[in-house]
Amino acid sequence: MNRADRSATRPAVGRTRPRLLLGLAAAALALLVCALLLLAPRLRGGRWRMPTRPPEGWNLLLVSLDTTRPDRLAACDGGPVATPALDRLRGGGFLFAEMIAPAPNTLPAHASLFTGRNPYLHGVRENTEHALGPQQVTLAERLSAAGYETAAFVAAFVMDARFGLGQGFGLYEDRLSEPESGLAPFAVELRGEIVAERAARWLFDYAGRRAQDAGQPPFFLFVHFYDAHAPYQPPPHHAAAHPGRPYEGELAYQDVCLGRLLDALEATGEAPRTWVWVVSDHGESLGEHGEATHSLFVYEAPIRVVSILRPPPPDGRYRAGAPHARCTSGTSLISVPPTLLEIAGVPLARTAAETGDARSTERIEGRSLLPWMEGAELPSDPIYCETLSPWISYHWAPLYAVRTPQWKYIRAPEAELYDLERDPRERDNLIAERPARAAELAGVLEAYLSSAGEADGDARRVATEAERARLRSLGYIASESRAAPEADRPDPKRMVRFFHTRYQTGKNLLYRGRYDEAARALREALQLDPLNNSLLVYLGTALRESGRPEAASRALRQAVGLQPASPRAWNGWGRSLLRCGRPDSARWAHEQARRLIPNSPEAWMGLGDVNLHLGQYAPAAAAYDSALARGGDAAYLHGLLARLYRERLHDPTAAERHLRAFARLRGVDARGAAAQLPPLPEP
Repeated sequence: MNRADRSATRPAVGRTRPRLLLGLAAAALALLVCALLLLAPRLRGGRWRMPTRPPEGWNLLLVSLDTTRPDRLAACDGGPVATPALDRLRGGGFLFAEMIAPAPNTLPAHASLFTGRNPYLHGVRENTEHALGPQQVTLAERLSAAGYETAAFVAAFVMDARFGLGQGFGLYEDRLSEPESGLAPFAVELRGEIVAERAARWLFDYAGRRAQDAGQPPFFLFVHFYDAHAPYQPPPHHAAAHPGRPYEGELAYQDVCLGRLLDALEATGEAPRTWVWVVSDHGESLGEHGEATHSLFVYEAPIRVVSILRPPPPDGRYRAGAPHARCTSGTSLISVPPTLLEIAGVPLARTAAETGDARSTERIEGRSLLPWMEGAELPSDPIYCETLSPWISYHWAPLYAVRTPQWKYIRAPEAELYDLERDPRERDNLIAERPARAAELAGVLEAYLSSAGEADGDARRVATEAERARLRSLGYIASESRAAPEADRPDPKRMVRFFHTRYQTGKNLLYRGRYDEAARALREALQLDPLNNSLLVYLGTALRESGRPEAASRALRQAVGLQPASPRAWNGWGRSLLRCGRPDSARWAHEQARRLIPNSPEAWMGLGDVNLHLGQYAPAAAAYDSALARGGDAAYLHGLLARLYRERLHDPTAAERHLRAFARLRGVDARGAAAQLPPLPEP
């Protein structure tokens, strides 16, 4: 057909325009509907459906990024730190953009992550001063009972098994000071590459066993990275890439380590049947509200966390991309266990009769997020959070809070109310302008706290009345208040500057071994805050190490009086009492610490020193063995036991066994090891 023919057959424009416009409108409407259908899953879970669980069951990998703020990460809030590993998980995954930690502290937050319970029920309210009790039922225990193989690799002392988090894990790798590449003596944390390498080796071992035995059970693997925690010391390459921003350098390095873990998961062939959930335990203030790090406050910066859940990729490869769905409703870390259990097909047993377990209840407060992922509405329950660190560690007022999508109420000596929609940085306290809203949320908070009476065990052991009577009779508890902890206690808002100046100055001098200077600085700080039990513990340590045990004993006696549930105060006092030549009182003090945290090697070390002082060599060796079994410094304890068996117990076989272990840990031969044995402790 030539041009003239086409022109002759062309319809008249005037007649076709209405139909053309109608057609375009219909097409546009169809495109809009399709776009909305495609977008709907990203807004609220949409039409996604849970993939069919394989006959052998799903693997579960839970990764915790300690102290990680989502607003600094490209994968979460479009932050400044590139996150290629998290981007790989976000692609096709679920991003919970408003997940909140129940507490801005590592140990309490992880106790909630493992139990699905808020701190007032599981009882862990502060780092190192508490331990998760055996009556609590953890995610690992539930999965282990369902046939899962369980393993954990952690990166910091605060996650040590002595604090109860190892319950239910067949392997709980918390070694920080073994002779392994990159480890240093007396380390308190591990670099992420070491943790990733340990976990990767385990994955390859698991895959090898599965290749030989098709009946191998699925795994639950927990991996903990601690790099973003202060002090921020990123590797040189990452420090150079983020000049003047070491926290961001640590985040970038941490993402590289996470990427190595994902690479291992892909290489083993386990990715197509493994769900991966990456969360942070809490955030970091980075100077907001005057707080440099975390633990003092419950503002958004230290409690809002990273949370990305990635279903198994069918082809076994994680690819960067947009999330399948982004949840902007408030959620809590306590929702992680019930969600993972539902994914695994493990029912949430409620009573001892259902489980055959002597523990009376297994109440999980968290709500599974799987229904939301499949398109259901998410209930807008208020979220609970707290920090008792100010009270337990410094004798300041504790903080309790509830958070809704719009509001946050903080119970404090100077109560606070924030409109998070209008004021996300929490600068404008509306407590005076909105008393009705504050009263409403205060009631919600009180309902949460009243649940504490239902807790089936506290993480702390409270001193018996007989023990407290003994303390009073010896003058060790000057006064006791039955009032609420926050009554007449300083508000942390008013103490934050003191904390970052006077308090930290004395503490830093102590850690540098400048004991006389530390003692002076700590005494000056105590003149401004005389009931601060941490200052008293540090002062007692400085005085003891500077050769003044009687003065140290007085300071630590006062610390115990202020906080009778503090194992570090009891252990410090015990060491001071022994140096004062009072071994019986020292033994009693270490026993109190041991009862508070039964798996604490420090208490067993103290008891060993007491027995050694009294010439009770066999009980001393038994106590040191107990410290070794509970994670005490292996090299030091093997060396100590080698000398004790050789010089006091005259047991050459046992001495040689410990000498060989000491030599292996020191990386020397037997002759070199014998010359390096530590001396037996002297008071």
